[in-house]
Amino acid sequence: MEKPYEQYTKELSNSTMFHMSLGSKELFHSNFLHWISTINWDLFLNILHKIAGINNFWWEDEFHPSNNNIEVRREFHHFDLSIYILDPVKEVNDLSADSSTDNEEYSYKAGKRVVQKWIPVLILENKMKSLPYRGQLEEYTNKAFNEWRTGSIIKKAINDLKNNTATFSDWIANYGITFILLSLMDTCIGQEDCKDFEISQELKYKKNSKTLDFPFIWRHVTYRDLLAVLKEIDPSSLSGKDLNQLVIQDYSDFLDSLCSLAYSCWGINPKESFRLQISPWVKESGNGNMRPKGFEEKIKEIEEYKRLRIHDIHEKLLYDQLLVLLENKLVGCCARFDSKKNKDRFSDGIRVFTKSDYAHGVGIFEAQFFLFEREGLKEGYLKLIIQVQGERYCHMVICDKVAKGAKRVNKDMIDNLGKNLTNVWLPPCKLKSINDSLSNFISIGGSKPLFPLNTLENEELRWGKYGDNNIYQYTDIPDNTTIEQVIDAIVEDINSIYKWYTK
Repeated sequence: MEKPYEQYTKELSNSTMFHMSLGSKELFHSNFLHWISTINWDLFLNILHKIAGINNFWWEDEFHPSNNNIEVRREFHHFDLSIYILDPVKEVNDLSADSSTDNEEYSYKAGKRVVQKWIPVLILENKMKSLPYRGQLEEYTNKAFNEWRTGSIIKKAINDLKNNTATFSDWIANYGITFILLSLMDTCIGQEDCKDFEISQELKYKKNSKTLDFPFIWRHVTYRDLLAVLKEIDPSSLSGKDLNQLVIQDYSDFLDSLCSLAYSCWGINPKESFRLQISPWVKESGNGNMRPKGFEEKIKEIEEYKRLRIHDIHEKLLYDQLLVLLENKLVGCCARFDSKKNKDRFSDGIRVFTKSDYAHGVGIFEAQFFLFEREGLKEGYLKLIIQVQGERYCHMVICDKVAKGAKRVNKDMIDNLGKNLTNVWLPPCKLKSINDSLSNFISIGGSKPLFPLNTLENEELRWGKYGDNNIYQYTDIPDNTTIEQVIDAIVEDINSIYKWYTK
């Protein structure tokens, strides 16, 4: 009997559009929507109306491609798909004022430069390989907001709002930006409905210190919702062009198979084996017994994804789901890792940063604990990391100063820190194969690791090192350990670090 994944992968194999999508697995979908805008503008707007839940966009009656005052853009300012309108109000500047940007156009009259601004009115983000999260959407919202509010038509409308000549709810509908988030899977694991995101942007006025908050909504829909809209398309709306009809039909079939595969086969169950769902590759367990039933079939399934070149989508979505489960357990005390914003988070008391990644064809998810001033170390000088990649549950320490080319870390300083870390990850641990402490492996710049339970004669077997700034130890996650137990082990480690660090 054919397995569900076999049915869907067979359908994908037979789809021309699927094979064409493999060159750029997220941008392809933006390109498809852009293509529809070129062959039938009204159809394109109808699709956006339905997935955005808006009957009429405030700009669509006045702005039309035939008027050369609206553009659908791809990868512009890192937005996957965006719609920009040409500000109808012109500003005249001196020729000497050279402050050109890529969302402005110029013409010249009587020795003056006429400036026309392009402003964003719709932003659509594709999340084919990842689950969306608030921090990233805040960045997109802020970027679009700062472009949008510079438009003359928007400035006038904001002044009306500031002077209380317009109600705020009507104002957003009449002048705001439409944000659409399109993802293959939703962020609410185990739930059917997607969650919309409300992200406010603040605008302050220096003269009267008045502040306005603009509560923008990211409408979160999945490719299933897009598929439902595409299935409603009337073939006659494509002007009888058989090729266009075939392209849309094949794209819809491809999307149907991919969505069915993701929802039927790619969701994780926290109560079941981590190894079976995430990393079933080793054929025998550590105690020499054959692996439990189902592992060989899972390997066969993943090999099929590799054959179709969608293994990266599958793997990244698995690890993003793991990350969401971890963040749900750490709510209030963690933030998503962002090298540009971490310092701001420090001031809020956040020390734990979560992250998912992908390296050597295997997913990664981790929690990073940043050390602040203690034992003479400066803020962010060392990071304690709990990381899971494949079947490896890993503890590591990274010294950022060495990575940045600073002077090699003083051996005595690291040894002293190692002595203090002896109480961080003490046994017993929820992962039963961890039978000794994984906290005392610190060895940077030649210093040796310290072990409170030194049961091995050869210490070199107990630790590994990447360059001069990354020291690690790992253990294999047992076959019968559930996803929930792995998540709990990470949370337990983080709690132990907090107790040690704050005592």
